[in-house]
Amino acid sequence: MTARALVYSQPNCQPCRLMKIQLTKAGVPFTEVDVRQDETALAELVVFHEACAPGRQPSTPLVVIDDADGHGSREILFGPAFDELKAMVRDGRVVTAAEDAA
Repeated sequence: MTARALVYSQPNCQPCRLMKIQLTKAGVPFTEVDVRQDETALAELVVFHEACAPGRQPSTPLVVIDDADGHGSREILFGPAFDELKAMVRDGRVVTAAEDAA
């Protein structure tokens, strides 16, 4: 099963735009939520930061990849984590659409 990502983003966020480009290049489908328009998304963003990166200022992009490996895992990327995303794909920690189709 292909991993699906949820990108917490906001308008005029250059790192958000670049992260979405990297997800597309990596073959990871994603849904985007605007934390400035969606109060629930903003609250989720804060909760992820408090749980996974305590002391870090909540910011975008935040990428949550559910079922990343096809076995129910969850990967969370804070900020423009391009190298981490590439490593996850390279190491098979994220199942891409191309791999799923094979």
